[in-house]
Amino acid sequence: KLRQRLMDGGLAAHLVAQSCEFRGLNVQLSHSVMPIRRSREQRLCFYSAVVGYFLLEYWDSNKAKNSPHLGLTVTIRDPNYQVLMLKRFGKQGKFIFTPHLSGQHFLCLQSNNTRFSVFTGERLRIHLDVQMGEHSIDPSVTKAKDTVKSMEYSLQHLIDQVHYIIRQQEFQRNREETFRAIGEETNGSVLWWAIVQTVILFFVGFWQMKRLKDFFIEKKLV
Repeated sequence: KLRQRLMDGGLAAHLVAQSCEFRGLNVQLSHSVMPIRRSREQRLCFYSAVVGYFLLEYWDSNKAKNSPHLGLTVTIRDPNYQVLMLKRFGKQGKFIFTPHLSGQHFLCLQSNNTRFSVFTGERLRIHLDVQMGEHSIDPSVTKAKDTVKSMEYSLQHLIDQVHYIIRQQEFQRNREETFRAIGEETNGSVLWWAIVQTVILFFVGFWQMKRLKDFFIEKKLV
C-alpha cells in the first residue's frame, strides 16, 4: 500500500482507487477519503510516483465564486530529495513527472495564496486523483486495448467494404437503367419505322393499282 505521511498541516485529499506498477515497484492506492482541515498556507505531503489531477476550493462552498487568486504549488522530489518538478497551478489542473530513480518519491502540495490566511484561518480542500503513469502498463489492459483497436480496424474495413458494395450496386443499377432506356428507345424507333414502312407500302400498292386501272381503261381493255 502507498505509505502516506501527513506533515504539519495539510489539505483535504481525495484519493481514487488505482492499481499500477512502476519500475518494479508495485503500488496499491486504497480507496479512502481523508478530510484534513488546516489553514491554506499549510501543506500535505506523501510518498509516491504519480500523475495527478486536482481541484482546489474553499471549504466553505459560499466562497467558491470569489476565488480568482486561488492556486496550488506542486513540488515533486526524488528518493534523494532532489527537486524533479516545482510548478505553480491555478485551482484546477494536471501534473505529470517522469522519475529517473526507483523508490519513494515525494509529492507536496501547497496553496499559492497566503494573503490574510494567518489572521482569517480560512480552510481549503483539495480533490486529488492520483495514478501511476499517464497510461496503464497492465499487460491485460494493453492487450485489451490492442484487441479493441484491432476490432476497430476490422469494423472500419467492413464498413468500407459495405460502402464499396453499395457504390457498385448503385453503379450497376445506373447501368441497367441506362441500358433499359436505350432498349426502350430502340424498340420505339423500330416500331415507328415498321409503321412508316407499312404506310409507304400501302400507298405504293394503292398507286400501282390506280395506274394499272388507268392503263386498262386507256387501252379499252375494261
